[in-house]
Amino acid sequence: MKSLLRIIRRYVFAAFFIIILILFLDIAAYIAMFFGLGDDIYGNRSNLITVSEELTETDGQFSLSPEGESILVSHYAWGMLLDVSGNAIWTWNLPEEIPTFFTVPEAASFSRWYLHDYPVYVWQHDRGLLVLARPKGSFWKLNINRPQQLMKRLPAYVLLILTIDLLLIFSVAALAGGQLYKALRPIVNSIRDLEKKDQVHLPETGMLSELSVSLNKTSALLAEQEEKLAQRDHARAAWISGVSHDIRTPLSLIMGYAKELEDLEDLPESSRASARIIKEQSLCIRQLIEDLNLTSKLEYQSCPLRITTFYPAALLRQTAADFMNQNSDGPWEIQVTCSPAFSSAQIDADSGLIARVFRNLIGNSIRHNPEGCSIRIIASLTQSGDRCSILFMDNGAGIPRRVLRVLEADETENRAAVTEGNDQENQPHVMGLKIVRQIIKAHGGDVEFLNRPDGPAIRHSMSPENCAEYSTRKKGCRIAVTLPSH
Repeated sequence: MKSLLRIIRRYVFAAFFIIILILFLDIAAYIAMFFGLGDDIYGNRSNLITVSEELTETDGQFSLSPEGESILVSHYAWGMLLDVSGNAIWTWNLPEEIPTFFTVPEAASFSRWYLHDYPVYVWQHDRGLLVLARPKGSFWKLNINRPQQLMKRLPAYVLLILTIDLLLIFSVAALAGGQLYKALRPIVNSIRDLEKKDQVHLPETGMLSELSVSLNKTSALLAEQEEKLAQRDHARAAWISGVSHDIRTPLSLIMGYAKELEDLEDLPESSRASARIIKEQSLCIRQLIEDLNLTSKLEYQSCPLRITTFYPAALLRQTAADFMNQNSDGPWEIQVTCSPAFSSAQIDADSGLIARVFRNLIGNSIRHNPEGCSIRIIASLTQSGDRCSILFMDNGAGIPRRVLRVLEADETENRAAVTEGNDQENQPHVMGLKIVRQIIKAHGGDVEFLNRPDGPAIRHSMSPENCAEYSTRKKGCRIAVTLPSH
C-alpha cells in the first residue's frame, strides 16, 4: 500500500507542478505582451518624435525631410499639424471627412481615442500639436483609469488571487489523485491476494473497469487450475498409497515362499540360487515401494516431522556400523571420524528421516561401486560453533551426468530437459537422492546441483532454523551435511 500511496503522491505533485509552471508562463507571456510588447514595438513613439523633428517651417512654409516622408508613407494613413487655435496649418493625405479645425475639447477627445474610426497619435510640436493616424482597423486603443489606492493594493490582490488559484489547483489535483487511489487500492489488494492464491472478484465499474475484468478472469482461471492440480495430486497420492498397500501382502508371500525354497536342502543349487534371487529382488521391490510412498508423502507435505533432540554423532556411528555389519565381507571400507565438539553436540530434527538421509548417501556409494570403494566420514563443528558439519567422501566411480541432469530438471520442474530425445522410461532412477533432497526441504532447506571440474557435485543446504547441507562429488565424491547444534 505504501507503493500505491507513493504513486498517487507523485501523480498529485506532478500535476500540481505542471499547472503552476503553465500558470506562471502564461502570466509572464501576458506581461510581456501588454507591457514589454507595448505601443513602441510598432514605432509609434519613435515615429512621432522623428516626424515632429523632421517637420520644419521656413518663411511660413512647412517642409518634411525624406526620412519623415518615408515614415509617413510606411506606417500612417494621414497626418496634420494643429496650431494653438485648433487650425490645421499643415496636412498630409488628409481625407475629406477630416475637418481642418478642432476645438480644445475635440482635440482632447480624439487624442486619446479615435478620429472618424482612425486610431490617432499626437505629439507636441514647436507650432502646436502633431497628429498622425494609422489606417482604420489596424490598432485597438484602450484607456485605463484606476484609483491610486487600488493600484497600491494591486500586488496584494494579485497575491491573494494567485493563492486562491493555487489552492483550487491543489484541491483539483488531490481530488483526482484520491479518485485514482480509490480505484487502484482494490486492484493492488487483489494482486496481493492472487499472490497468496486467494480468489478475488472486483466490481467491473469505474475508470479501471477493464483492468478489473482482466483480474477477475485471471483469478477464475488460476482457481480452476489450482483445483485441477489439487485433484490430480490427490488422485496421484491416493493411487500410490493404494498400490503400496495392495502390493504389500502378495510381495510378503513371494518373499516368504522364496525364503522357504532357498532353505530346502533337497533342492538343486540352481533352484535355490533362483529362489535367493527372487527374495533379493522382492526386497528391492519392497524398498522401491517404500521409497515411492515416502517421496509422495514428502512431496505433498503429508509426512509430519517428529522433531526430537538427539546426538547426530551417535546416529552417524550407528548407521555406519549397520552398513559395516551387513557388508563385512564386501570390498568396502567405512571410516568415521568425529571431533570432540561434534560428539557432544545436539540437534533438533526428525531422527528417523535424518538417519534415512545417512543410509541413502552411504548406500549410494556401496550400491553404485560393486567393485568396492573407500568411504570416509568426517564430522565436526563449524567455526561459528552453532552448526555441526558432516563430510562424506568416497573414491568411487562418480555420479553420471545424466543422473545430475534428471535431479536438476526435477528441482526446476523442467521435465522436458531430462529426455533429450530419449523415452521417459529410459531415464535413470534417482529416487534415493530425490528423497534426500525432499527430507532436507521438509526441514526448511533448499537443494543446489553443481558440476565441478574434478567431478559432478550436488549441494543441499538448509535454512538457519534447521540447516543441513549435502554436497556429493564422486571421483572425489563428497557429501557435506551441516545441521544446527545446541
